[in-house]
Formats: sequence, structure tokens, C-alpha cells
Amino acid sequence: MAEVQHIQLHIMGAANSSTGPVSETSDFRPPRRINIIRWLRISLYVIVGFSSSAAASLLTRLYYEKGGTSKWVGTLVQVVGFPVLLLPCYFFSRRSGATVVETPPPSLLSLVCVYAYLGLLIAGNAFLYSVGFEYLTP
Repeated sequence: MAEVQHIQLHIMGAANSSTGPVSETSDFRPPRRINIIRWLRISLYVIVGFSSSAAASLLTRLYYEKGGTSKWVGTLVQVVGFPVLLLPCYFFSRRSGATVVETPPPSLLSLVCVYAYLGLLIAGNAFLYSVGFEYLTP
């Protein structure tokens, strides 16, 4: 009978070729501290998003209870708080050390179409939300 032969492939690491072949268990994850900071930032954004959504609902309800009749003011209250999330994004963004991958920028037409679509979708959602709040009983 013929014997079975095994073929082993050795992949040489480009960054650290002096240690020999790269093992399958090479760890390319970011350091644990950076990972924890990342999840803390995500948690902060989620908490701010949920609390601002609850505050917008309370403000809209209060507006209609005090005699407000404009649906557009209620709509504006729903979406006016988004700049609050821009401040943590600006101050906690990575300054250096991140590898930048050069990709071609999207065309201006596609950006305008995506932003207009998302803006209209959010405005329509907020408008329908304020219409619903207007007709709720106190």
C-alpha cells in the first residue's frame, strides 16, 4: 500500500521574519486597554442617545400639553439634539497612530443623494412621531 504524505506550508511573516514561520495563533488584535476604551465610548454614545430620545419625547409631550399646535415644532424637537453627539466624537477621535487606508472619495452626487434620503427619512419619522403625540390623550 502507498503511504500518505503530509504537506506542510510555512508562511513567513514580513514584519518579523527573524522568528521563523508565523503560527496560526498570531494575535493581531489591538491592545486590551484600547479595546476597553472603545467599548466605553460606545456605551457613552448609547446612553446619550437613549437619554436624548427620552428627553425629546418628554419635551414633545409637554409642548402639546401646554397648548402647542404646530407639528413642525414637535418635529424639530425630535432631531435638534444631534449636535450633542458630535462633541464627544470630535474630542475622543483618534489623533495619531491609526493606519490610514487610502480609498477614493465617493462622488459628490452619491453623497448628496444619501444625505438627502437619510435626512428626509429622519424628518418624516420625527413628523409622524409628533403627529402621534398630538393626538394622545393627556
